Amino acid sequence: MHAIFYARWDFPDPPPEPVSYLPPAITGCRYRIEVFGKPRAPWRVTPDIAMQDAIDLDLASWDASTREHYLAVPVDMAMCDPTSGRPLP
Repeated sequence: MHAIFYARWDFPDPPPEPVSYLPPAITGCRYRIEVFGKPRAPWRVTPDIAMQDAIDLDLASWDASTREHYLAVPVDMAMCDPTSGRPLP
């Protein structure tokens, strides 16, 4: 009778990647809703607040399959350059 031995290698999960996201208050990024390049809402600190502006203005559409709002083609969320404060192209 022969015994079969095998090694079992249990490696721990790798540590999570460090989060490189900095809050907008630190980076200075701002977001706003635009339609055909024209601003429809003021600059906001987070994209979530800007999306809420789009929902309030009835510019966001609802996707029932993913259960989230999205912006249709003429609507865009603009972001400004944190160093100059000018909108990014």
